[in-house]
Amino acid sequence: MYKTATITWIVLLALTLISALFSKLESNYIGLIILMLAALKFLGIAFQFMEMKKSHSLWKVLIIGFILLFCVITSSDKLTRFKSSLILTINTLKMLLVTLSAVERSLKPIILNRFRLRSTRHLN
Repeated sequence: MYKTATITWIVLLALTLISALFSKLESNYIGLIILMLAALKFLGIAFQFMEMKKSHSLWKVLIIGFILLFCVITSSDKLTRFKSSLILTINTLKMLLVTLSAVERSLKPIILNRFRLRSTRHLN
């Protein structure tokens, strides 16, 4: 437990230092890189220190879906300010929809089985 927490803490510190170094650079996409690093830090904190790795798979999917949706919305705002990047934003949204549909297909049997188990318990 303590070893993984220490490793996660060191990785979080490294990601913070990398974000600070990237913030000094001048490019149109630095904000997106820093956003992705922040998303990685969010997931590290959520799964290690908030113990989401021990939670139900529904909560894991919701957390990952939330951070994906947040990154897509934020990056699409940043990217649509540059007219040449509109195609990239549309492709990002398409990838998000494909990912969400794959998650839905994988979770559907789990959710249906849980409801079947609950309904059969009530019948007995």
